[in-house]
Amino acid sequence: ASPVWGEDLLTSCGFVLCKGLVSKLDLISIRLSSGARIFSFLSLAWGFVADVDIESEQFRQIGALRFLLSTLLRIASLRIYQGKLAFLPAENERESDTAGFSTTDSRLPDHLLVPLEQPVPQDWTLVEEREFVLVLAMFQSHLGEDLLAAPGARTDDGIIHLFYVTAGISRAMLLWLFRAMQSGTHLDCGCAHLVYRRARALRLEPLSEAGVMTVDGERVDFGPIQAQVHRGAARLISA
Repeated sequence: ASPVWGEDLLTSCGFVLCKGLVSKLDLISIRLSSGARIFSFLSLAWGFVADVDIESEQFRQIGALRFLLSTLLRIASLRIYQGKLAFLPAENERESDTAGFSTTDSRLPDHLLVPLEQPVPQDWTLVEEREFVLVLAMFQSHLGEDLLAAPGARTDDGIIHLFYVTAGISRAMLLWLFRAMQSGTHLDCGCAHLVYRRARALRLEPLSEAGVMTVDGERVDFGPIQAQVHRGAARLISA
């Protein structure tokens, strides 16, 4: 269906509100290196994806093509990112844990996380690779209107869809992956450098001194970061 604007958009939104159809939406609690706690509903990115998102701002005048241009430029000058990654597999979620963060909001305690200065719990998976092209945690199916990054994701599945691409991937294969992401077929290519995991929580610790991290497309403090999902914690008015 084609998009609607002006009065048609207002009318369409009015009908949606009148229907009163409400869906559950996952919220992801994110702990930054500064100690701040923020909430996300879309994505957390470090490396290639975050760089493209932020660097494309300089080409905003050309519209949506800015992402394509920035992607091509970054592939031409491909960077490798040093860091440590760990996650709690979805099947290993603990039903209760008193060792996590206590917050003033008892309704959303980060019971799967421990402070960043402490080692991750023993039931977490430590990723052996330390050289990455990108790390991308998706909380919804689409990264953009034409990027089906996590085909199996649902708004309230309680899953962090974790993707990472390790060093050694060719520029041609990386470009192919992003083209395949338009149809959600990138996981079918059998690329050894692309890894997909389902998680409930994660921790990312960059080892480089500078870089870009984004949450829902916005730049955040660069440094160690961790997150956990709170299933269905928000409500979404849907058509």
